[in-house]
Amino acid sequence: MKKIILSLSFLLLLTTGCSLSAVSYAPAIDPNAPAAVKVHVIRNRTTFFAEQDSGSPWVVGIDERSLCQLNPGQYAVLDTTEGDAHWVTVMRHLGWWHKEKEPFVAEPDTDYYFLTGVQENSIFIKKIDATTAAAYLGDSTQVCGQTQPVKTVAAVPEPPIEAAPPPVEKKEELPKKVVVAPPPSPKPVIEKPEPTGVKVKEIYFDLDKADIKKGMYDDLDAVVQYLNSHPSIVVVLGGYACELGTDQHNLALSKRRNDAVRSYLVKAGIKSDRIREEAFGEADPEYDNATEEGRRHNRRVEFKFVPGS
Repeated sequence: MKKIILSLSFLLLLTTGCSLSAVSYAPAIDPNAPAAVKVHVIRNRTTFFAEQDSGSPWVVGIDERSLCQLNPGQYAVLDTTEGDAHWVTVMRHLGWWHKEKEPFVAEPDTDYYFLTGVQENSIFIKKIDATTAAAYLGDSTQVCGQTQPVKTVAAVPEPPIEAAPPPVEKKEELPKKVVVAPPPSPKPVIEKPEPTGVKVKEIYFDLDKADIKKGMYDDLDAVVQYLNSHPSIVVVLGGYACELGTDQHNLALSKRRNDAVRSYLVKAGIKSDRIREEAFGEADPEYDNATEEGRRHNRRVEFKFVPGS
């Protein structure tokens, strides 16, 4: 069982004018259940350009339960219980719901710290240690949960310096010829380059089309850059379609969209054995098919990056 200290009994309206009811989440866990693990979710002060005027909050939670509103420079303290099936989620409405999540194993009587914000114009959430979290918490305001002291890593004391023993008098001896071996040549240090590239979640297609749109080239080039920087990673393409059309037609259409993306990646230098495909047609829609905006984002190919075998 998991428990959140402070759960929102209702979802708020963001200033974009879109209802937060599009976010699906389970009911809050029984507040009387014992909690043993505390999770601190911190949002840094960096924002998207579009947020300068809107000031729209983000929504954070654990396993999509008991969501909490979080603005730049704020943090929430959430409770859960031990287990290895937890993840911290962060959601933001950008014309459609954008969601990122980070899994973690919760040990009993342990505090965990996660940082969320904007990096390279993309939303991220990542686990950080207590010492790093202390710097952010000192400049942030708490909005959910109860205040918890930050556990910092204690410095290991240096051993005391012992006094040197008095010198021992030695009888003078004739100097001996000492052959000094040359010092070994130091091994060259090979610096491992930092990984580059950005994980792209998905790209979109026009109605009943499988051609790559010009506006998607930058995202596909980012996928190529990420795969080149991570040679042990394999990309899984998930092709989808909106509900317009028959099931059989949409399944074939989602397969053609996968093939178009595969062709682009192979021409860019990615080996075909590092690309896998899954076609779903109109099944498992991530967005609301009742609106044109939702159907536009259901016409997509998703990217999943997994270790190669």
